[in-house]
Amino acid sequence: MKDDFSGGAPIKSNYTGVEGTPFLYNFERGDIFYSKKDTATNMFIRFNAYEQVLEYLKGEDIWGLTPSQVKGFVVVENQERAFYTSEFKLPNSDKPVFFKVHNLGEIGLLEYIEMKLVEDPGSTYGSLTKKFSPFKVFFILIDGDLIEFKHQKKYLKGIFNEKYSKVQEHMNSYNLNLKNETDLKKLIDFINNS
Repeated sequence: MKDDFSGGAPIKSNYTGVEGTPFLYNFERGDIFYSKKDTATNMFIRFNAYEQVLEYLKGEDIWGLTPSQVKGFVVVENQERAFYTSEFKLPNSDKPVFFKVHNLGEIGLLEYIEMKLVEDPGSTYGSLTKKFSPFKVFFILIDGDLIEFKHQKKYLKGIFNEKYSKVQEHMNSYNLNLKNETDLKKLIDFINNS
């Protein structure tokens, strides 16, 4: 793989002996946003969630872009367009990363996805193998601040303040489970539309 901003210098990507893949999907058609005015459309791209690198095909070569080099990208995931942005940072970190955007209303919902390299508990005795394992964290975006979303009701009051009673009533009426990604999206949609 080559780094598109350093004249084609190779980027280290060796996963020999590791089970699984660091990619969320194989190459799919998508768009890369370098800025608000500069977009590369209809590219074959894939997201390396272990290294936080967007890879794309340029001829037969694979090139890489880090979150500090692009504003974001759009790709088809599970037959739906998914938007990723690099315009936010993880709380208490300066490391640039990509966030999957689920909602950018008054209350935003972003998802940080990382592939972690973990020891495989299923490996045979005497052999130590590693595998990629997905790690996901949801964040609520309020007034430009990212707040890690805890999947427990007691944290909701501090996040949603004056809307808390409506939120709690809606959750109870529709039996929403905060650990369920679809229910969490429904809750944020409800808050933004109420």
